[in-house]
Amino acid sequence: MMTHKAVALFSGGLDSILAILTMLKQGIEVKAITFMTHF
Repeated sequence: MMTHKAVALFSGGLDSILAILTMLKQGIEVKAITFMTHF
């Protein structure tokens, strides 16, 4: 069986949370990343 993996850009907002939860419910392994800028 193939394991699906994804990388998600996590902003902390509702849209990224729901997108990650949707992928997790589909059995996709998700790595959420975030970054900070000086802008």
